[in-house]
Amino acid sequence: MDKSVIGALLALVGTLIAGFLSTFVSEHYRRHCNRTALAGALAGELGSYSEAWPLAHENINNAYNLALSGTEIKLPKIEKSTDRVFDSCVAQIGLLGPDLADDLAYTYNNINAFRVSIQAASEIHSDPVRQAAMLQAALASMHRANERGKQLPEKLRRVARERYFQKWPWLLLAGCSFCAVIVAAFLFGAAYGIPSQATSTKPMSIQSQPSAASPSR
Repeated sequence: MDKSVIGALLALVGTLIAGFLSTFVSEHYRRHCNRTALAGALAGELGSYSEAWPLAHENINNAYNLALSGTEIKLPKIEKSTDRVFDSCVAQIGLLGPDLADDLAYTYNNINAFRVSIQAASEIHSDPVRQAAMLQAALASMHRANERGKQLPEKLRRVARERYFQKWPWLLLAGCSFCAVIVAAFLFGAAYGIPSQATSTKPMSIQSQPSAASPSR
């Protein structure tokens, strides 16, 4: 095979490898950025809930004790609220891994169950027994959400603080190795594709031979 063809093939292979690596690494880095941003947003949302939890638990527990004693209480009309961050990115929680995704789904479902129970209790005005049952269900949901979710904000903050090459150090090593291979392939291809120059030789002088003398008349 011609040396120039081999050099072109090596350069083509190097270009294909470089294109594959750049696509893979860029997509992997994009997913890492989405993961850390999602973790930071969910940590902030759950952190705000955990700060309000003690006061909310105290108020609902007091209302439950009153209803349990037979006292008619009138809770303000409560509209079911939503979780802005979780609801907007629920399809992406798989980026956080199976364990965090499991804890998040369990915690947020119990938060939703708490809201449903509180909303139902606020619609009951003359039945303390039913109201106490709804408030008891709300307290149980709060307890389950707190037990599973109290460590979630800190876990999510650790994910949000991750650095790309600290999380994936092998990618840095692999990238440097592949870059070295690509450079070597380009250099080898360029060197192999240039045909070697032949050694210069002195041009042969062409001496004109005298033509044969024409016979004398």
